[in-house]
Amino acid sequence: MKRFMGILVMGIIGGLILPSALAQKVDEYNYFSHRLQKVDTQLSLTSEQKAKLKPILEQETGEMEVVYGNPALSQSQKLKKYWAIMNKSNASIKPLLTDEQKPAFENMQKELKQKYDELMQQAKKGS
Repeated sequence: MKRFMGILVMGIIGGLILPSALAQKVDEYNYFSHRLQKVDTQLSLTSEQKAKLKPILEQETGEMEVVYGNPALSQSQKLKKYWAIMNKSNASIKPLLTDEQKPAFENMQKELKQKYDELMQQAKKGS
């Protein structure tokens, strides 16, 4: 159950709800590719923007996997760390966007914050 919740959390926090991923490890469903695709689809990134986002999202993915693989952390601790990692990445991504893309990006962040808050509520109830 904890493994399932960890995978579900990674998917939701990454803005990815992938049914096939629920039974697999984070790295096996390729968090990086799906996160990049999600951002690209919603913001219509240029090739140059994608190239600049790639190292940011690779770093994010590596940090997420370290948190995911740490059995000493509770679900709420993992959520807090995931959120901090995403915020750091998002702060690096935002300056790369055009003025037209920024409102859509901010909406993406608001949606993720709502999902994060819901997951934190669930994690606190489960503790």
